[in-house]
Amino acid sequence: MQTSINKRATNIVLFLGIILLFSVASLAVANTAFSVKDNIYDGVSIGDTPVGGLSLEEAKSKIQKVYGDKLTSNPPITIHYKEQGWDILSSDINLSIDADALALEAYNVGRTGNLFAKLQNRYLAVNHGFVVPLKMKYDQEKLNTCLTNIAQIINRNAKDAIIQYNNSSIKLDPESTGYKVNIEKTTEDLLAKINKSIPATIELIVDEILPTITIKDLADIDGLLSVYTTQFDQYNKNRSQNIFL
Repeated sequence: MQTSINKRATNIVLFLGIILLFSVASLAVANTAFSVKDNIYDGVSIGDTPVGGLSLEEAKSKIQKVYGDKLTSNPPITIHYKEQGWDILSSDINLSIDADALALEAYNVGRTGNLFAKLQNRYLAVNHGFVVPLKMKYDQEKLNTCLTNIAQIINRNAKDAIIQYNNSSIKLDPESTGYKVNIEKTTEDLLAKINKSIPATIELIVDEILPTITIKDLADIDGLLSVYTTQFDQYNKNRSQNIFL
């Protein structure tokens, strides 16, 4: 009985070993077949521009042409807020792209890492597409300046509701909401967009600032209870000290 169990276990191990051997052999053959090709693997894109099947130099030239035109022919960045809009030109923030580095990164897809990582990336590229982010270069200080200038147009302090007394009558002035451009989140959104494709259009991210006193808080006030007047003697040291405190 024990001999039969041991024999069965041995057969299972042998069977699994054969499967593993064939799997490794298949991966090695597939890797060799892919390695013969010296171009960028099919399915690889840089941003929204396909470069699969191109040589390294061809990919460089294509990226320089495509994105060179996009950076100069139209505003690469447009920011919207409600009915307003602002364009940011490449020259405003020194926006540029490194075609050499991007082409090399695209070429290395499926060529770096261990054997399984290589085959996985090649499979993803061919069957699902593999996108290399654009990684646009820009001047952070100049971008902050552009967004700050926009913020100066949009930003507004919140205003509390107030009571005005005039000729024995009460008037309530309603509150108003304040607005403040969230430069940090707007920058994050902008970079995420331009690293995928250009030109890019984004919505300005604006935070609302709520007032602390609203007209509802003052709704029960409908009149003036009384008015008092008093005299103040500035030479009275005790009174002056009380007011100071």
